[in-house]
Order: sequence, then C-alpha cells, then structure tokens
Amino acid sequence: MRYSQPRAERASRALGWLVAFGSLALFSCSGSSGGADSDNFPGSPDVDFAVLSTSVTPGAVWRLNRPIEVEFTHDIDFGTVSQSTVQIRDSQGLPAIGTFSLLDARTIQFQPTCPTNDTNSDGGLRQGRNYRLTIAALSSTGIGGGVTVRNTAGEGIGAGLTVDFTTPVSDDEGLLFTDLVAGPPDLRMLGPDDVTPASTADAIVSYVEFGGDPENAEFFLFDPADQRGEIETLVPLNLYSDTSQQLAIVLWFNQSLAASSDNVNSDLIRLEYFNTALGEWFRVLTSVELLGNCSSAGASVRVEPTGILPQGALLRVSLLEGFRDLVGQPIQSTQAGLLHFESEVANPGAPAGQETEGSDEILERFALAGNAQGSLEDVDAVSGFPRANWGNSASPGALSASFDFDGTGGAGGDFDVVVGPGAMLVVDTEFDLVSGGPGGSSSSNQAVINGRMDVRNLTVQEGGQLVFIGSNTASILATGEVRVDGLISVNGGGNFGVGTLQ
Repeated sequence: MRYSQPRAERASRALGWLVAFGSLALFSCSGSSGGADSDNFPGSPDVDFAVLSTSVTPGAVWRLNRPIEVEFTHDIDFGTVSQSTVQIRDSQGLPAIGTFSLLDARTIQFQPTCPTNDTNSDGGLRQGRNYRLTIAALSSTGIGGGVTVRNTAGEGIGAGLTVDFTTPVSDDEGLLFTDLVAGPPDLRMLGPDDVTPASTADAIVSYVEFGGDPENAEFFLFDPADQRGEIETLVPLNLYSDTSQQLAIVLWFNQSLAASSDNVNSDLIRLEYFNTALGEWFRVLTSVELLGNCSSAGASVRVEPTGILPQGALLRVSLLEGFRDLVGQPIQSTQAGLLHFESEVANPGAPAGQETEGSDEILERFALAGNAQGSLEDVDAVSGFPRANWGNSASPGALSASFDFDGTGGAGGDFDVVVGPGAMLVVDTEFDLVSGGPGGSSSSNQAVINGRMDVRNLTVQEGGQLVFIGSNTASILATGEVRVDGLISVNGGGNFGVGTLQ
C-alpha cells in the first residue's frame, strides 16, 4: 500500500488552491495567454481543450520550493506531460529541474527539486533568476507548433500560454522557501491501524534496512502508550566482516528539511545506545545522508552506523534542539528516543551494552580515562608532545586536544586549497606562497612560514600530490575539512653519501 494523500484530500487541496487564486483565467492577464474561450484565439482551429488557470501569475516572485499547478479544461492524458510540453526555463534557456504529478484528473503539479548545498544554489529553481512557464500548443499559431499536452480523448491544446516570473535572492531560508507544513519537522511512523507497505519503495514511514537490501526492512510502529516508534526484530551488530549483518536506519519526515550541512548531520540526528554498566546513553558514530527532499510526502534521511554496535543493547534515534525544516523552523527542545530498537547478542552471557569477545572489534568510547577500571589509556607512554584529553567530565566520550587550536581558516577565514588530479603542489617549509580561496579558487596567496599552513579546507583529489620539502616540520591547521584522496608526501630525500676521512 502506498502511503500518500487520499484522493479526497488531494481534491480538497486543489479546491483550496482554486479559491485562493480565484480560478484565474490566464487569457485575461497581461503577459500570458490561454483559457477556454475560442474568441480569444483567432486563427486557432480548436481551443475546446485549453489551460483554465495556473497558480503562478505574471511577474510573481516565486519561492524555490513552491509547487506550480496548472489546471486544464478537460481530463489530462498524463503520459503527454513532460519538460517538452510544459516548459519552465530561465532566461538562458536552462530548464528548471523537478517532477510532475497529477493532483486530480485535470490538474498537474510541478514540484521543483530542493537545493542540497549550503548556499541553496543548486535546486530546481535557482535564486535571483527570471523564468518563463510555457505550455506548448498544437496549433502552429500558438506556442510549440505540435508537441503538446493532450486530453484523454487525444485532443491537443489549441493555444499556448506563457507566464514570466522571478525567484528571490536571500540568505534567509524563510524568504527563499514556502512553509508547506506548519511547525518543525516530525518523524513519520506506521500508526496502529495503518497497513504495512508492500515494499520500501512504497513507504513514506521510517524503517530499518538490513544487509544493504532495501526490500529487507522492518517499519517502525508508533506506540501511543510511550509516544515512540519501535520494531520487534533485534538488529544485527553491523559487523565489518559480514555485509549481511550491516544495517541502516531510513528516517521519513513529514516535511522538507533545510539541506545544509549544519542541519542534516550526525550532531543533530543521533543514534545512541544505553550502557547499562554506566547507566548512560552514548553516541554511536554514524554517517547521515539526505536521500530525498521536497517530495509530496516530505523528506528522507539515511543514517548508517560507521562502527560495530554493542551487543544486547537498547538503541534509540534522537533529534536534537535546533534541527530545522526548510524554512528554518527548529525543534525547540531535544526529542530523545523517538525510535527505539535493540541489538542482538552475538556472544551469549556478555553484559548488555558492553563490547566483549565476539563483537568483531575493540571499541574505545573514551568514556574511562587514566587508571580507571576498564580504561584502555596508556598512562605510561612517553611523548614530546602534549597528551590528549581522554574523555573526562569536561568532554565525556571524546578525545580532544589539551591545548588551544589556533587555526584561523587562513586569509579571510575561507582560504581553501585544492590540489586537482594530476597536479603537484610543492611547499617549502622554510618559506613559500600557496594560492587558494573560497571553494579552491586561486583568488589570493598566503605565506607558509616555518612549515605552518593555515587553511579552512584542504582537498587533495585523486591523482593529486601535496609535497612538503625543507627542514621544518610541516603543520596543517584546518578549521574545516581535510580530505585526501591523493597523496601528501613528507618523505626526506636520500643522502648522497659522506666523502670525508673517518
């Protein structure tokens, strides 16, 4: 069973739209043409099938996620609706990316694809652009000249339509996007009376996927008694050595999400386990990926553990305060334990929530430091460098530097260095100049003195090489991300030999 809006609900939404826009007849608006009255289309052979109204009006400032709806005078053959027959293009001729759907027999909807980057600049509709909606016509006197939307009787549109509109420019999510669902994001789960979907492809509710097989899954069932979702199956331990024992949690939300990296991440969407020995919840390291956004159902996020799960442990998914929807409405307080499930026991008799023989790893949580019982910290190790802070009351469950990090992000705080495929960047640790800038642009130069390289992001792409030479230690201070798919070399050169006596 596909979890989608009932037809009656979709019909009521379409009716609400007609009321809101007063069934705007486009042939009466400047800058557009269309409608069902043949007197308005001289020379057109047949305008019985025509555009009745559209939600976008001439000159409108249209938000990036707002659907565009078009109603026709007859029932539509949806198979004839495409980017060719319903065109939305910017002034450079680039098409808007998105999906078409059928709201009712006579109304289609175009849902623009939502942006996925931190600047909201890569979506189906781009910021600050002029767009034109064009409905192609069958008539040579109309727009399109042949390929057109057709009704169920096979008749094409007798006259075309154009509507020009623009998109906003802003750093404010509330000005860029339309809030289609009131309130902050909420998880979708199966209700007690809901029918279980036949497959995950039909699901818009949260589930656990097993063994990398999308169809091997169990859906979370909402329990009204404790207000959380649960599954009955014990989940495997996500073993490195056995892919069939790996898992992922797919979360479905009731609305679109702010897609920036400061929102969709493992800090705000957390997988946690309960350590029975300490009586505390600890974070499970995960990767978090936005799978889909701005669909009619909302958004989906994939959460994958990056390590082995503790056996026989209670696990939960929590949303932390500040997690927000597409227009910036945040969760006001942390919602702990929205989803609950348990891991299986690979080694019977092992204490619940603790790693033991048979867990496929030695897992260090940095929860116990120094000589505390159970700590793995080597307190006798000798080093010329400051010792790291092994998780303590100030930073439980973490390993952190014991000194202040003095990286600045380089010139302007956004100095990014990118070494591309086949390129070699040689840096002398005595003194050198390195080119960089936002996004890896070579917009400025920065001095490397005594081997200190101060950047925001450093990327060495596959096939690229960053080579340090000189007598000083090479130090890279990065406030953002260091990604090495190529090579960083700090090897010393071979000595040519000593040509002296004794």
